[in-house]
Amino acid sequence: MSTKKIAELLAKLKEELANTSNDDQAHKLVQDLEVYISSVEDAEEPSYPKQLLEHAQLLETKFASRHPNIELVLRELVDMLARMGV
Repeated sequence: MSTKKIAELLAKLKEELANTSNDDQAHKLVQDLEVYISSVEDAEEPSYPKQLLEHAQLLETKFASRHPNIELVLRELVDMLARMGV
């Protein structure tokens, strides 16, 4: 799986969040997800642990009712991680 696609989804996620939410907790959760993904990608042989999928799923659930556009981006990220076998 391309780290480029993951980076694109994170950028889209941050853009949607900036445009639709002033929820500090939500911004922190997305920032944590980005840091977590970056630390995995910076490894010599990146592998995405199950906790990453669980964190993304938690965010998806959090945004589902209040921010449907953000939830769609998160769903795409979750689907991508699931296809990777995470």
